[in-house]
Amino acid sequence: SAVASYNSEGSDVPNLENWNVGFAVSLPVFDGGRIRAATREAEAELGARQAERELLRQQLELEVTGAVLRIQDALERVAATTKAVAEARETLNIQRRAYELGVGTALDVFDA
Repeated sequence: SAVASYNSEGSDVPNLENWNVGFAVSLPVFDGGRIRAATREAEAELGARQAERELLRQQLELEVTGAVLRIQDALERVAATTKAVAEARETLNIQRRAYELGVGTALDVFDA
């Protein structure tokens, strides 16, 4: 902070004027450890947030990996089902043709 004052008094001495100028600086010499405690608290909070972020990252990685595996499994089942349907159609066509030629029975066609 800064302080200034001026004083002039009527006296027998001519040009008697007083000027005062001063500055004051306030620095915390001892704050009871507040700054250090606040710093430690902020560092602890930062560490907790970083640990939380890492845990969330790991959980997300597990979820994504699980989803990818489920998709791969579903694709494999679709491929197997598609192949089974194609084979069943082929068997049906063979049994129909055998029935038409008289070498197969209607039961063979129904079973196909």
